Amino acid sequence: MSAQYLLGSSKLLRTLPSKVLTDFGIPVDRLQGPPRYVLVAGAEHPEATILVENPHSFEAAVKADKECRFCWIATYGYGLSKSDESYGDQMVNIVSQYSPVITLSRRPYYTEFKQAIEAACNNLFFWGDLDLAGLDIYGRLKQFLPALKLSRLYQPMVEELQRGGGHSYQSAQKERQSLGEFPFEEIHELSKICASVALDQEFVEVEKNLSLSGSE
Repeated sequence: MSAQYLLGSSKLLRTLPSKVLTDFGIPVDRLQGPPRYVLVAGAEHPEATILVENPHSFEAAVKADKECRFCWIATYGYGLSKSDESYGDQMVNIVSQYSPVITLSRRPYYTEFKQAIEAACNNLFFWGDLDLAGLDIYGRLKQFLPALKLSRLYQPMVEELQRGGGHSYQSAQKERQSLGEFPFEEIHELSKICASVALDQEFVEVEKNLSLSGSE
């Protein structure tokens, strides 16, 4: 409805104070933010459900999981979701609030995002970048999903850093990353490994490591 005002621009309204909008007679409570999308590629009875930090790795995992053994979930970016949120932040916000979200299914079997999370029970895992921001996303998610565990897809990433691989935070423009305080031992252990170097999850060849997906 916002394109009905201010020269037909749907963008200008969000730059104005609420009082200005009210003075114009624009019903502020009817303004809606951009829709949030979640991608779900799920088996009807998956061995495990994996929350994936970014949609690029989600795509790689879906292609690798040819037998549909797992349920993969990622927030949908590509310019259609909130531009001021990273993929991981979108996932945290959706999980913490169960805010309205549109589920986009990539498999014949369709399941809503919330139902997929609830059905996972103790077989719910997270896989993201091996850096402070990725661990922070995991920690925030785990506060709302106590059963959440780190996928063993982190294993080849850890091994790569231990071999001296990875990249510095500065070279990848990640020097502003930070990690909150969480009472989860697995975060403390991994944060020591990636304290000065990091590794993006795209490093992992999912097809070769698919069996690690649903295990901790």
